[in-house]
Amino acid sequence: MPKVRKILDTSDPSQPNPQLGGQRGRKFGNSLGTLGLIFSVTESAIQSFTDRDNMVNSVTARLVIGALYKAAAGPRSVAIAGVLGGIAAAVTVAGKQALRRYVPI
Repeated sequence: MPKVRKILDTSDPSQPNPQLGGQRGRKFGNSLGTLGLIFSVTESAIQSFTDRDNMVNSVTARLVIGALYKAAAGPRSVAIAGVLGGIAAAVTVAGKQALRRYVPI
């Protein structure tokens, strides 16, 4: 029980709590939140321009966000991150389609 109290103790906000991630956890959370925001805006913009809600929008948005995430690292990193983002989106969409087809709801 003492560990739970120590983790939930917020009496000294100047001290980062290592059990909750500390500085690294905040940085990771901010990066992840920023990526989510950029993905959402990109996917919505593509959907509004094409007037369709299909899997191509999601794949394209993830490809763009993968490229933007590594934009400062150079063109090779941009290409690799974009391709990995597109592949991740394609796998996600294919899995969703397979679940929809084979798992009765």
